[in-house]
Amino acid sequence: MRKLPKFPKFLIIGGVKWSIIFDRKTNGGEFYWTKHLIKISAKYSDERKFNVLIHEICEVIMVNNMMRYQKSLAEIHNGDYLFSFNHDSFEIFADELAGVLKQFTRLKSTTTR
Repeated sequence: MRKLPKFPKFLIIGGVKWSIIFDRKTNGGEFYWTKHLIKISAKYSDERKFNVLIHEICEVIMVNNMMRYQKSLAEIHNGDYLFSFNHDSFEIFADELAGVLKQFTRLKSTTTR
């Protein structure tokens, strides 16, 4: 099995510093927009943590660029999110995601010195 990168304590997403917390009380993953906080279950394997973190990063980028919407404001269910974007918007998403992923590379290079 390949070794996953060390998990960051924060990431810059859309020019904003987001804290990353692994919490035993959290189920799955979630983000708090006003607090710039991403929480991931600490009970997961490292590979699952990484997958959930990437999922949350993608959602943050999409919300930040108005690509994710809610069907209903009264009650929010996990399946009630709609994602809508054209190719130009997808380019913005891909560029921002690439910028976030580069931070993982820098993290790895600083720990191997």
